[in-house]
Amino acid sequence: WFGSTLGLAVFVVLVLVNRFAEARGLTALTSPLYRAQSSAGFLFMSWLLHWLPFFAMTRQLFLHHYLPALYFAVLLTVVQLNQAMYWLSGRFPRLQRFQGVVCTLLVLATIGLFLAYAPLGYGLRMTRGYCRRLKLLPRWDFDCDGLIESLADIKA
Repeated sequence: WFGSTLGLAVFVVLVLVNRFAEARGLTALTSPLYRAQSSAGFLFMSWLLHWLPFFAMTRQLFLHHYLPALYFAVLLTVVQLNQAMYWLSGRFPRLQRFQGVVCTLLVLATIGLFLAYAPLGYGLRMTRGYCRRLKLLPRWDFDCDGLIESLADIKA
């Protein structure tokens, strides 16, 4: 969620900078970084069209309301990351080996976060303390009080 939100913000900033540069007649800022602009723009519009209807709702929303929009935000972030790495490797050839390290770290972080939050998302057994540690922000609203205190309390 956080990574894709950052990707959306970066996309909007880069589009605004690109439009400003084009209006001023500057071509240096309209670099090869935006050769995939059409696919990134399509993914941004897809995210927006999946997110906007739920933004206008006044009733309580749940996680599954945002999942279709999240799919497009993640794809947009990956397209931007791919274009940034392509652009950087063209300018700094030594960084080409670094791309694999960055991608490996991102995949490992994704797997680690999935495993950490899988009990919450799939309703698996977890302790009250583990549930409380999953709340990164104080306004996250999920109930941990009804959970067991320790895994030893599970009856066979």
